[in-house]
Amino acid sequence: MPEYLLVGSRNPGYGQGSALTYYVSPLGRSFSLGAEAQLQVKVYESYTLKNAFVRIIANTLNNTTMVRSRVNGANGNQVISITTTQTGVFEDVVNSDALSNGDLFCFSVDTTAAGAGTVTWTIFSFLLETATNTTPILSSQGRWGTNNAAGFTRFAPIIGNLDTTDLATSTEAKAEYKFRANSTLSKLRVYFSANGFGGNVVCTIRINNGNGNLTISSSASGAFEDVGNTDVISAGDDVNIQYVLPSEPDDDAWIARVQVTSDSDGMQIAATNHLGDTQPDSTTSYIPLCGESGITNAVEAQMQVKARAIFTLANMYVNANTNTLNGAAVYRLRINGGNGNLTISVAAAQTGQFEDLVNSDDIIATDLLNWSCVTAGSSGDIEMNAVGGEISLEPPAQDISLAGAIGTVEAIGSHVVAGPIIASSIATVEGLGSLEVLSGISPSGIGTVEAIGSLVIAGPIIAQGVASVEGLGSPQLNLTIYLVGVASVQALGGPQVNLWVHPDGVASVEGIGSLIIAGPIIATGVASVEGIGSPQVNFILRPSGVASIEGLGTPVLTMYAFPMPADALGFILEARDSSDELLAIFHNAFEIGLVEEVNRPPMLNFKLPSDDSKLAFVISANELWLRNYKTGALLYKFLLSKRKDIRV
Repeated sequence: MPEYLLVGSRNPGYGQGSALTYYVSPLGRSFSLGAEAQLQVKVYESYTLKNAFVRIIANTLNNTTMVRSRVNGANGNQVISITTTQTGVFEDVVNSDALSNGDLFCFSVDTTAAGAGTVTWTIFSFLLETATNTTPILSSQGRWGTNNAAGFTRFAPIIGNLDTTDLATSTEAKAEYKFRANSTLSKLRVYFSANGFGGNVVCTIRINNGNGNLTISSSASGAFEDVGNTDVISAGDDVNIQYVLPSEPDDDAWIARVQVTSDSDGMQIAATNHLGDTQPDSTTSYIPLCGESGITNAVEAQMQVKARAIFTLANMYVNANTNTLNGAAVYRLRINGGNGNLTISVAAAQTGQFEDLVNSDDIIATDLLNWSCVTAGSSGDIEMNAVGGEISLEPPAQDISLAGAIGTVEAIGSHVVAGPIIASSIATVEGLGSLEVLSGISPSGIGTVEAIGSLVIAGPIIAQGVASVEGLGSPQLNLTIYLVGVASVQALGGPQVNLWVHPDGVASVEGIGSLIIAGPIIATGVASVEGIGSPQVNFILRPSGVASIEGLGTPVLTMYAFPMPADALGFILEARDSSDELLAIFHNAFEIGLVEEVNRPPMLNFKLPSDDSKLAFVISANELWLRNYKTGALLYKFLLSKRKDIRV
């Protein structure tokens, strides 16, 4: 199931003394307070919260630190114990917490035992697992606020760091994050840690410098939500939040958290600081994957978070609004202390938004991730407001090997059809562990018949060159091919091959009387499966009851194998017009491949004989409907993407 990576970070870190219990945000800036409500993230769907992670960079405490998950103001199931002076990465990979609609969660850090010293952290993280892939939570955390600032309008990011000890930025461009995945934002939630104004403070989602629909107005402190409105975000839109104070006597208003739910296939992550952290020339700085971008940090290990899930990171984004460097600034994704593929170069004195929409990085669970910035030149500095990207939860392609006579996937070619594959000598899919592969086998590329067992042919045979069964009179044979050891044709998903037989030297069926062949016929001496798909398989036929082939002279059985029809694969393939009227059923379709992958629309591949008149219906104006052959149920509707003539 999808696993969202939640990261809260402090750069350069935060130190907690002994005899304290603090609560820490798991998303955005890992701000810590004694007031738990200000640090909590709220969920609106069911999730599993798991894989608690913390990075400790310094520890002089002379007692044990306990890190716990917190759910609805009580200790959760996840717990990490950090003994005296221990530093590094600590995880709970065993326990988890079930979350339901309305639940609130965060971390707690307990140093309540008497003692001395401090424990300093940089990264807190959870994985948030869900049964669907449409509910990432985006959030910024901190203490965004104003002192004595009536009537002001300010802007802040919705991802990463919300903190400032002064006014939020009045330059909206510094707070913007550019989405590269279409999304609908909903369930805006804002927590006011303080609000002394008599009139309403208004918080509104902003899209491309205009007000969106999601908005909250409040003259009190606490959590407030807009669960009725939504905002549609298109790829390329700039998004942030606006904060407008009432025009009345000056007072204080502080916001601790902004969060919003997205329905995109990807999740936006970013390390941000809307007031801007500057990095001077000729330095290297390491930045956390998400949360507080912070000041220049030259120790990479302090900023790394372990992925603990499989995903792809793409659509890298940098927002830099002040740049006086006389050399370039190069931002990169770092994986295990080395450069990844994602990279953005900001030339000397350039400002604005920069993207890498070409490269991507496939991430595995053990990878350690962070961003870096390397500046060149001899003078100036650059103010980076955001560096981030989008996580796609589709796992990278994996090589799969099957046990038994077939050594690797390459041995069965690359054609894909629906249905599990059971390798030779493996009784069930359980023999492969828990993995079920939606794939199929194309005979091409299998070296010998032995690689797929012995070929068994059972049933009547229709003579070669005869247009219909009537042309033969009464003797007729229909052949079905299946693998030895497979209980029925159904075990292979229904592949059937119709064959014509014409005994060598016999002018007609009447020439050999009423030929009857009892029992299965096993082909021997077949060099390869090239015969499947082309008329090249020959073997000696000995009818039942005949002592030797001399009794028939030298009858030779010539077999012609034809592609599997669509119904043999369990599918019905139809062409329909824009009014859903049936135009044709593709009875001659073969090599049908249905590919279903996580986070991608299904794809259909098939072939038709070049002389099939129904090819005329395979056009972009028509829809192709795929049905279940047995039940008639509609599985998918497809539009033409590519049509290719493969005749040679």
